[in-house]
Amino acid sequence: MRRQRQAGFIRGIVSVVLLVAAIWVALHRQAVLDQFVVWRYTPTSAVSAIVKRAAFSPSGTFVFYASQPSLEGKTPFTSHCSRQEQGSVILGCYKAQRIYVYNVTDARLDGVHEVTAAHEMLHAAYERLSDDERQKVNALIEKEMAHNTDKRLKARLKLYEKTEPGQRDNELHSILGTESAHLGSELEAYYQRYFTNRSAVTSLFAKYEGVFRQLETQQNALVAELNSMGAEIKRRTTAYNLAITRLNADITAFNARASRQGGFTDEAAFAAARAELVQQQQALEAQRADLNRRIALYNSKRTELESLNLRAKELQNSLDSTPSLVPQL
Repeated sequence: MRRQRQAGFIRGIVSVVLLVAAIWVALHRQAVLDQFVVWRYTPTSAVSAIVKRAAFSPSGTFVFYASQPSLEGKTPFTSHCSRQEQGSVILGCYKAQRIYVYNVTDARLDGVHEVTAAHEMLHAAYERLSDDERQKVNALIEKEMAHNTDKRLKARLKLYEKTEPGQRDNELHSILGTESAHLGSELEAYYQRYFTNRSAVTSLFAKYEGVFRQLETQQNALVAELNSMGAEIKRRTTAYNLAITRLNADITAFNARASRQGGFTDEAAFAAARAELVQQQQALEAQRADLNRRIALYNSKRTELESLNLRAKELQNSLDSTPSLVPQL
């Protein structure tokens, strides 16, 4: 009888333990699922290198690996991550709790893999926040945005409003965490959950983004210079053509005067009038030569701008994950 009571007591304890375990699993279902995924996931060397270079913390690495990240070429990538707006560039996506990163191969854009991966990891992390945590983080994000004057970011958010309505704070959670070098102390402390050194990823962002900004600065400067030179060349050309017209009229008048009997009082007057015309011709020849030099310089700078435009297009194309069409022959 005593043994039966002991067995019943043990069964009761086991039942309570199992019930508590079941409740815990139900409350922490995502964490349990994530753990199983991480145990089964084997990162490639490229993915492991991303984790190290982007300075993910153990928690950041866990969330990243729980999302089974993969670095993919154009065709497989676009089968997972579709373009949502014509002309937009998609470098990565977080879809069905998986992270996909486009394998940009242009060496000039070193760092884009890490920044994209970190951006998508933060989407996965945001999804795993509790409702209370998310509200607190959203409040910190909006506090940060209250004094943010970045026009590019504001334009970007307008695009997100069209393509991903209702996801403002989710997107800002990823953008601020990977692109903003300086944040408020509370938000900075929050991101320490996912990075051991967040400046590693923001520096990589500044590095490859700087390639585009430098090109844009050079392009804008050349466009402004060409506009100024073009206006000056137009003004000088108009003045030169008017001067040529006047010189031709003076030459016609000189020839008519020289052909008339008594047109000039003497040889000295003839020579003086002719010398004046020659002087005008020489001055106009100097103007023409200077104008030609300016036109040649203008054409040289236009060629330089075309070269910069080509470089910018090449860089943009290297980010474009859209599969290339069959070339037209």
